[in-house]
Amino acid sequence: MTSIHRLIILIAALAFVGCTGKTRTTKTQPSDDLAAEVDSVSLAKIDVARYSKYGLIEIESISPFVVVANEKFMLENRDGDYGGANALRFDGWDDEKWLNNNYIRSVRLYIDAYNLGLVKDEALDKHKEALTGKFCICTIEPFVFGGAWTHIAFVEDPSFTLRFWVYSFITEGDPVVIEGYDVRSAELIDEPLGITSDEIKEILKQNPHNTLW
Repeated sequence: MTSIHRLIILIAALAFVGCTGKTRTTKTQPSDDLAAEVDSVSLAKIDVARYSKYGLIEIESISPFVVVANEKFMLENRDGDYGGANALRFDGWDDEKWLNNNYIRSVRLYIDAYNLGLVKDEALDKHKEALTGKFCICTIEPFVFGGAWTHIAFVEDPSFTLRFWVYSFITEGDPVVIEGYDVRSAELIDEPLGITSDEIKEILKQNPHNTLW
């Protein structure tokens, strides 16, 4: 990857850290003290099936929030010097791919789980009603520690935004295999976005790749 894609719908610039990783990344098992077992009935409430065509299979655990995947892709430039795992993850991504991918779908599933009461986060509770609505992407880019750094806004309530770090477990090869996605952080930015709901909708009309989730 020769550049970091920034896809911004904000009037004011948002500064984020973004660069490719430098080490090979493989899946590790969550530690016992972090893993919280949730029975299969509870996990079944989260509708992962609608994303099966993208390679997402099921929710492995709620804390940490891990989505199992079976996603394979061929490298566009097989002879390239990729310079780290992120360059493999995002090989050949264009604007459309950056705004429609499994990192975003994992965020959607995390919010679904929160709305069902399976994920607990007191910081989000004051905006609980708004989190039942649809969100759009403010920015998304590679994160220095691997995976994607994503900033989202809820269209009907731009009084706050959320930032997520979504890590992906990859096996390098040809094809590259992504075995799962881990929502490693969810940060509430309890400040107004700076534009109204109607202005966001108008921006979305002008950028058909940036859809509602």
